Amino acid sequence: MHRTILGLLATVLLALPAAAGEVTFARHPAPSPDGARIAFSWQGDLWVVPSAGGEARRITAHPAPDRWPVWSRDGRHLAFASKRHGNYDVYVVPAAGGTAPVRLTHASVDDVPVDFTPSGDGVVFVSRREESIRWMPGIYTVPLAGGTPALVQDAMGQWAAWSPDG
Repeated sequence: MHRTILGLLATVLLALPAAAGEVTFARHPAPSPDGARIAFSWQGDLWVVPSAGGEARRITAHPAPDRWPVWSRDGRHLAFASKRHGNYDVYVVPAAGGTAPVRLTHASVDDVPVDFTPSGDGVVFVSRREESIRWMPGIYTVPLAGGTPALVQDAMGQWAAWSPDG
């Protein structure tokens, strides 16, 4: 009975509007491709706010930290890193929220998204999953539909992004 009440209370509290308090110390700001919105991490969840100001809207709600949002090129999705399974894995969620995030990586090391592929069908992320071979993180891609990540660039680098011309 207590678990049911606590679960209901947690659900109600998570559903409270963002206007209930002022956002201070927001982290990991990411402007949308059209510049109209800004995604950020606050209190361990992802939020989106109009860049002109206004009410922030919560996109994720989970006890584990959700960080480092990255917009898809069309502005429809956000990739992010979350510790929902003990280490940071890459997830993707519609930028409008409303649906559960989809987990894209499953390694026992941290995976952090940094960009989307130029075609928009994959997420670029950084990981030390081959640390026994190289000491610097590698740059990988993983399809939005899920699948096996592929090493794109193993040169020394960490916060990679595709150039505008691909």
